[in-house]
Amino acid sequence: MLKIIAGEYRGRILKTPEGKQVRPSSGLLRGVIFNVLGDLVSGKKVLDIYAGSGALGIEALSRGAAVVTMVEAERSTAGLIRQNLEMLKVQDKARVVIQDALDFVSSSGGKYDIVLADPPYQANVSSQILDLVAKHNLLASEGILVLQHHRAEKIEVEVQGLTLWKCKKHGKSSVEFYTENDERSANTE
Repeated sequence: MLKIIAGEYRGRILKTPEGKQVRPSSGLLRGVIFNVLGDLVSGKKVLDIYAGSGALGIEALSRGAAVVTMVEAERSTAGLIRQNLEMLKVQDKARVVIQDALDFVSSSGGKYDIVLADPPYQANVSSQILDLVAKHNLLASEGILVLQHHRAEKIEVEVQGLTLWKCKKHGKSSVEFYTENDERSANTE
């Protein structure tokens, strides 16, 4: 059972795909992410790549994001995201795109205040995500990339102008926050 942990839709249960194709972010890790982001989510334009169940993007909407684009490659999983959005009556604040996440990042041309990336751990694409977000200038001014990955996956701390702002580790997971804003200093825990 996957629940929204805070905000306007707190406690609401989301539909999730069956099987092991999708590994939704746990409530604990979503809590870590949104505790770091705090009020930075309110009124912002958010991109959730590797959306899976849509839990991260919906959590952002629950906490006041203005609009969320959710990218999911699997058509059936994208259908579940749409069902979750309809259940919460927030489909007017969200867009679901059925496309490979890396292809979307390479071709979207948009600017986002927050980019949430929670790829399958076995994919080992974290460095590629960093490179593509920087190369295609996806972050708006003072935007933040939130990258969740397996702790064992080694990635660069700084890539083409994206600088590590914070790093939180829990169990097998690492959540890193990157920004283009040089005024924020790195803080790892």
